[in-house]
Amino acid sequence: MPKIIPEIREQFIAAARQRILYSQQHDLTIREISEDCRTGLGTVYNYFPSKDALIAEVLFEDWQTLWEEVQKKLEDSESPMQDIELIYDALCTFMRKYYPTMEIYTSVAKSVGDVRSYHPAMIEQISGVISHTLRRYALSVEPYTDIVLAEILLGIAIHKSEQFEQICPIICRILGVERSSAGDGRTQGKAH
Repeated sequence: MPKIIPEIREQFIAAARQRILYSQQHDLTIREISEDCRTGLGTVYNYFPSKDALIAEVLFEDWQTLWEEVQKKLEDSESPMQDIELIYDALCTFMRKYYPTMEIYTSVAKSVGDVRSYHPAMIEQISGVISHTLRRYALSVEPYTDIVLAEILLGIAIHKSEQFEQICPIICRILGVERSSAGDGRTQGKAH
């Protein structure tokens, strides 16, 4: 059984992140990672069974870090629309950073499992925060509104990366709130 060394695993992830973010192809090979870390090819495979698994781990780690930052910012939010905007901005940031890589790997049938397997986890996290927002501001909405909003926000972030102001009217309608004319993020609406 191979000896597992946590520091090397983190080195592999860091090297993969560098290759994904700064390479023109937004791609990598296990051979490149082993060369970057000065280890044998088999050593990388001891930690990650495939290139796809390594890339998925990089995406997942960075998503978790970004998500923790969002949750801290939400503590200072003053309205449901401010919460939704913080979530959307985080999704857009993540997609700008990793969309080229995700596009490569979700377009290849054999790779879909590793990279796309995180979609349900992302939706669960996003909808959980939206659900908390709905309760926090006592908004009376239809069942599954949190999941629908999570899918909408993620979908628009992936495909359009529109400014929040462009999607705000749709979100307001779904939540049954009005955006204040002052534009300060405060809302008025169906609160119970």
